[in-house]
Amino acid sequence: MNFQDSIKAYWRNYANFHGRTSKTTFWWTVLFLVLAGSLIGIVFPGTVQTHNFGGVEFPTRDDSVMQNVWSIATFLPSLALGVRRLQDIGKPGTYLWFCLLPIVGWIMLLVWFLKPGQPEANKDGEPVK
Repeated sequence: MNFQDSIKAYWRNYANFHGRTSKTTFWWTVLFLVLAGSLIGIVFPGTVQTHNFGGVEFPTRDDSVMQNVWSIATFLPSLALGVRRLQDIGKPGTYLWFCLLPIVGWIMLLVWFLKPGQPEANKDGEPVK
């Protein structure tokens, strides 16, 4: 699947937690999300405020409204994409909860996301080409 088809499939399967997603589709979509999120951050930068704590000023950055809208709009389909990718390698989608484990969980998910999908049909459907 190419870049454009991957993005179309991402939005078409907005809250679809059933089925499988190929490794190529997953990574094209991740690239799109990173590029689009970065572009939104550049075009609509948040505000920088400084807070004084004990005589020391600490700058903090608040996201813009557009960045917050983008995050909300992509949260559910990104979860669904991760679940379908895990199901493609034969793991249950609930393993996505490993993202809550600092460092170790992220490494485990990265390794699983990099694995090729099962070549045969599994309980979540036929392999995705």
